[in-house]
Amino acid sequence: MAKPCEICDFLEDSVSPVLYETERWRLLLREDDQEYLGKSVVDLKRHAAQLALLDTPDWTEFGEITRWFEEHVDRAFGPTHYNWQFLMNFGAVAGHTHVHAHATPRYDRDIEFGGKTYRDQRWPKSCQSVERRPVDLDIAESIADAIRKA
Repeated sequence: MAKPCEICDFLEDSVSPVLYETERWRLLLREDDQEYLGKSVVDLKRHAAQLALLDTPDWTEFGEITRWFEEHVDRAFGPTHYNWQFLMNFGAVAGHTHVHAHATPRYDRDIEFGGKTYRDQRWPKSCQSVERRPVDLDIAESIADAIRKA
């Protein structure tokens, strides 16, 4: 029997603001972690356990999502750089994986948004989390609106 996929369950139950969608992918703002302003995750809508299982249309749409995200976050917040990561470590430990990517805007300066200061404490090093920074869903929606409208 196949093990349950936590990412598939997350997709089904998520309250995270959806920034953009294609037929195959969904871009969600990480309301549970805004240590880096605009941090998001791109989830494949169907289950695939590894990158090698993606087909050409998957990659074409992933490129569309990438362009959309970077263009909108550039206009909304002006990050210095982006980190894109396919990690899938926790799924591998649990005996299953699901293709998804982490999209992390990086900043060489403080960013003010919604009365809060966002500081990239690790710039220019890896975006490994220093301190997870969850935000209320209303703040997440404000961040998402700023990106969508940019």
